[in-house]
Amino acid sequence: MSGVIGQIGSKSGLVGLRADTEKYNSTSLLNSWTAWNVGTTVNDENGVYIQRYGKIYIIQILAYKDTGVGTDLTSTLLTCTSSNITLPNSDVVCGTNFIQNSGADDRVYRCIFNSNGNVDVHFNNHTLDTMYVVGNFIGVDQG
Repeated sequence: MSGVIGQIGSKSGLVGLRADTEKYNSTSLLNSWTAWNVGTTVNDENGVYIQRYGKIYIIQILAYKDTGVGTDLTSTLLTCTSSNITLPNSDVVCGTNFIQNSGADDRVYRCIFNSNGNVDVHFNNHTLDTMYVVGNFIGVDQG
């Protein structure tokens, strides 16, 4: 029997077997990004939290950085190694995120979990000086 999750008893599908699941969290971020504790009591919700289900990666980011106003900006938040989590075979392009209120106009238009372990965000910060990234980004390893 086959389908989206693959053949029963094989590792060929998107999700694979229970053994193909992992998670990794880091609050030690790079390039002056700060893990943002928004008041939750769950310890692994701030910073960068990565979950892997076979070829599916879910990246939750709660972080901010003083960037100044700018467009077409790119920054690496975290570099993972294979001892942290299984790295993707190809770059995993994940979704977008948008925060708009009276004090912010922050857009993450691409989050990528690169095959080299870097978690990069591409963003626009149209107002104020602080860029906030608050969201879940989901992608599939095509490799």
